[in-house]
Amino acid sequence: MRASWRQRIRFALAELLYGSSGRLRRAAPVIRSRRPNAVYVLGLHRILNPEQQRRAHSLPGMVMRATTFARLLEFLGQNFRVISLDEFLSGDREPSNGRPACLITFDDGWRDNYTTAFPLLLQHRLPATIFLATGFIGTDRTFWPEQLLRAWQDPALREQIRQRAVQAGCKAHSEPEAWIECLKHMPAARREDILRPLTEGIGGANGDAMLSWEEAAEMARAGIRFGSHTVTHPLLTYEDEATVMRELSDSRQQIETKLQQPVRAFAYPNGNWNPQVREHVKEAGFACAFTVRSGVHRAQDDLLTVRRFLLHEGCVVGRDGNFSAAVTRFRLAWGR
Repeated sequence: MRASWRQRIRFALAELLYGSSGRLRRAAPVIRSRRPNAVYVLGLHRILNPEQQRRAHSLPGMVMRATTFARLLEFLGQNFRVISLDEFLSGDREPSNGRPACLITFDDGWRDNYTTAFPLLLQHRLPATIFLATGFIGTDRTFWPEQLLRAWQDPALREQIRQRAVQAGCKAHSEPEAWIECLKHMPAARREDILRPLTEGIGGANGDAMLSWEEAAEMARAGIRFGSHTVTHPLLTYEDEATVMRELSDSRQQIETKLQQPVRAFAYPNGNWNPQVREHVKEAGFACAFTVRSGVHRAQDDLLTVRRFLLHEGCVVGRDGNFSAAVTRFRLAWGR
């Protein structure tokens, strides 16, 4: 795929600032290890091998290739002290041997976290945390954007999606990504009314399966930690107070019951939060909560609005399509 002009600019700047022959490297912002208790929190979603990638229906911003992820883990092991969620919550975030602390997180609870990411984490002996949308775990259900993208493959359903989205107030678009972005920003019940006639006949998760509780339990026994990502993954800023509290408390209770480990961490679906939602998260008893706002988390920052660098294939590979340490450094130094 041809690189966009934004990608070409990023490649050029990354090589100039962080490449092996970068002339401006001394003047470039670096991955800093001198800030006490500063943590680079990384957010990922799906890690796919070639066969999984052919069958998946997630947007590109959700996906990283298994080969790229393996190279990323090697890079993290060499340049960071990768910490566990328990260490993050205990305040044990000091740099080690010039390497700043880093926390690896995954959102949603995709089955490929078990089949593809988990073996690589074990191989590199690195901890990670997975935030579960519990209403999908152990079922054949999957998220509505993946259902919509499957429906989009049928020309007749594609036209119905356009019509119903426009009727819901979305502007006309030619690409499904734009419809998905519009449909995110409404209460889940309203969106379900719009999409149910279009998606109810397309079958189960297919290439977009979620974890089973048995797989999650195996990962937990191996040291992977789990947090809450609600039950049904609504954007909480569009829901009423009763729905927000139910999504928070039920998801936490389900994980603690199924996995027999305390749940102290939460990730906001889509990163959406406001002061009211933050307060509800606090009331629900969570010790920390993660957003998708880029940046380093520092000791004095709010633990209920922790920043994360969202990573996917497109923001860690170089011109040749393979993992690039220079591009990854650029992403973590600039948040772009």
